[in-house]
Order: sequence, then C-alpha cells, then structure tokens
Amino acid sequence: MHIPDGFLSPPIFAGMWIIAILIIGYAVKKTNKKLGDKHVPLMGVLAAFIFAAQMLNTPVTGGTSGHMLGGVLAAIFLGPFCSINCYGVRFYCAGNIFCRWWDYFIRSKYI
Repeated sequence: MHIPDGFLSPPIFAGMWIIAILIIGYAVKKTNKKLGDKHVPLMGVLAAFIFAAQMLNTPVTGGTSGHMLGGVLAAIFLGPFCSINCYGVRFYCAGNIFCRWWDYFIRSKYI
C-alpha cells in the first residue's frame, strides 16, 4: 500500500503473497486455540478503531506522511497472532473499499 504500482517484480510479489498466506493461516490457527468468544468483539472493535485512526496522517519531512502504528497497538492489547488477524481484516477492508472505489471513480470520470 505504500509502494508505487509496478515496483515489485511478479516473482517477488507472488513470493510475498505465499509467505503472507502462510503467516496469516498460522496466526488464525494459534488465535483459535488461544482466545475465547469474549475476545472476538474486542478484536473487531480494535480493528475498526485502527482502520479509522490510520486515516489521520501527520506530515513528515520530505513531503511524505505517516500514520499511527496500529499493529503495535493491536499487539499490545491482543498479542501478536491476534494483531496479525486484525491487520489482515484491515488490509482486506482497505483494499476493497479504497482500491475498488478509486477504480470506479477513475473509470466513471475519465472513460
């Protein structure tokens, strides 16, 4: 999300997808063993909070911007494996909401 399109070559991109899928699968397995039903609402609320809080960017030198480290916050409250799950949901939502919205906006305006 923070690199330009076409920056990664297809073999690197595919390799990173495979590694990410394996890590998320392992995190889901560990989370299912460790946490009970009372933690699920906390995970959902924390994922939603992180999603909203990371929309607020702060200027950094050189014309770039930064945002809150939501993964650290989730890891503090829930542990590392649950934070991986929260971030997986967050990336899925961001990709579907913003990327698809942006594609629709560009196509409807310029095509």
